[in-house]
Amino acid sequence: MQIEALAWWAERMGELLPARHLLRQPGWDDALVVAASDVPDAPAMLLLRRNRQETPLCRFGPEIDRAALNGRARARIVLLRPPRGALLEKQLVLPLAARRELRRAVGYEMDRVTPFAPDDVFWNCTVTHHDRSRRSLHVRLSLVPKAILAPLLAALDRARLTPTALEVLPAAGPPRLIPLRQEIERVAWQQRAILWLAGACGALGVVAAALPFLLQSLALGAVADRIAAVQPQVAEVQALRQRIAAATAGQDAIADERRKLGDTLEVLALVTQLLPDDTFLNDLSLRQRRLTITGQSAAAPKLIAALAADPMFRNPAFAAPVTRNVAAGRDVFSISTEVGQ
Repeated sequence: MQIEALAWWAERMGELLPARHLLRQPGWDDALVVAASDVPDAPAMLLLRRNRQETPLCRFGPEIDRAALNGRARARIVLLRPPRGALLEKQLVLPLAARRELRRAVGYEMDRVTPFAPDDVFWNCTVTHHDRSRRSLHVRLSLVPKAILAPLLAALDRARLTPTALEVLPAAGPPRLIPLRQEIERVAWQQRAILWLAGACGALGVVAAALPFLLQSLALGAVADRIAAVQPQVAEVQALRQRIAAATAGQDAIADERRKLGDTLEVLALVTQLLPDDTFLNDLSLRQRRLTITGQSAAAPKLIAALAADPMFRNPAFAAPVTRNVAAGRDVFSISTEVGQ
């Protein structure tokens, strides 16, 4: 903020200096002057200024050889001197407060006090007198129509010479200096702005074309990350399902075998329930749904009737002759029967 204030103060102080002091700015006493001819359609003259002394170099024409300048254009600023009679001046009286933004205030008054618009002329304003009693500011407006210098400016552009200021020689008084730096910077800024806008439009076009693919890539990446995050859980679920399927298959196999061979425990429980208390078994075997029991009983024939009475057993019969254990008073038997499903 302080730097901007100092720059503004320096600019305002520069506006208060007379033109003869402006010409003594560093580097302006040593310049390349392009002096337009006062005769219409005559070529301009290139002058070399050293220590405020001017030496003719050559005529400035469309086919000028920059090598003939011997680097003078690069080493010095370039001043453009319009033909005599091109300068127009007018005295303005402005409020004293206008000195803070003098150039802007004069630019606002340009259409009213001259037949030109600010963009149609090269112009500068210089404070000539302060009337503090009336709180007014006397300003000299110096301007040169751009149309007068258009051919010469085009030739300068082709020669790659950029004028820094107009040095106008009035009929009387010191030369008037009209800086062109602001005009040049304004045009350069416009060109840069156009280039930046064109680049921005191109970049926006590229972004608009690539955005759908970028969003799709981001979405696919997010889905891939989510899949990778749940992959351990999926693997665990799949392993659990495999174990459950294996266990179910084993249970089904066991159930199938039980249906084919019969449930030994169920048959044993049923036989124990059917046989009387005076009977005990020495052996029990179940093969291919064929039950064979061997043991001793007080009355072996009754066992056949007991087994035949239950629908689980079919066709019970003695598998061997019944013998008598005289010492124990019991019948030794071996019975075979089919176990139903």
